[in-house]
Amino acid sequence: MKFQLIGVNHKTAPVDVRERLAIPESKLADAMKRLVQHPGVDEGLILSTCNRVEILAQTKNGSGDLRAFLQSYFQVDPGKFEAHLYEYHEKDAILHLFRVACSLDSMVVGEPRFWVRLRKLTLPPVPWEQSTPNSICF
Repeated sequence: MKFQLIGVNHKTAPVDVRERLAIPESKLADAMKRLVQHPGVDEGLILSTCNRVEILAQTKNGSGDLRAFLQSYFQVDPGKFEAHLYEYHEKDAILHLFRVACSLDSMVVGEPRFWVRLRKLTLPPVPWEQSTPNSICF
């Protein structure tokens, strides 16, 4: 499996950039549908809060271009935000996800919010016809 993660957070981007890239809860299902339909993406996860926006994708042979997804979904030039983006691949992407889940990468270390969200994910919160079995968003 090939994993890729791209995002911005409270350490890398000012509030105006995070707000521009935020995906409201009411639009997460559509965003997930578009992510899993994006060329090169098999399955995905979107995390969008007031302090971070991250997109994790399991890609076909590492071929998913998540910057192109950002450009398409937000209708922005990703170069505008390039200085604020971080990207992880393979085991580093999964390690980052676990650091976030354990709140080691949070403004408040020990905050249980992300872990609680991950624990509740027994079924994808988007309609089955819009996701693959392992595609989730929160």
